[in-house]
Amino acid sequence: MYFLGVDECVYGSNDITKKLVCDVTDFEVRVDGKIIALTDPSKQADNDGVYRQDSVSMAWYTKYNIYKALTLVRDEPIFITHNNTAPQEYNFESIVSISAGIDSSIWALQFVPNATDFPLLKW
Repeated sequence: MYFLGVDECVYGSNDITKKLVCDVTDFEVRVDGKIIALTDPSKQADNDGVYRQDSVSMAWYTKYNIYKALTLVRDEPIFITHNNTAPQEYNFESIVSISAGIDSSIWALQFVPNATDFPLLKW
């Protein structure tokens, strides 16, 4: 179990005082324990998908500042851009939030300007 603290650091359940990687706004963890993290656009990120090892925590991570949200399907990330756009395979839908089901289905809330309830999409 991993969690994101109010200090924008990812922590692991085996040591809840140990910061694994910081400057994180959202993240997912692959089956092998590698962290795919998102950070604020103003923060430094390599945006290349190459995993690096944190010198203090020894956690493996990759960090992006060009995306707003992500989910994992079969350990592969699906990213949502800062302008709420899903990838081509999801018809460039305008998305507020995205999540993957245990059956590898994709669920998303479709962005609708001035909406109070967002339509639910499923792929």
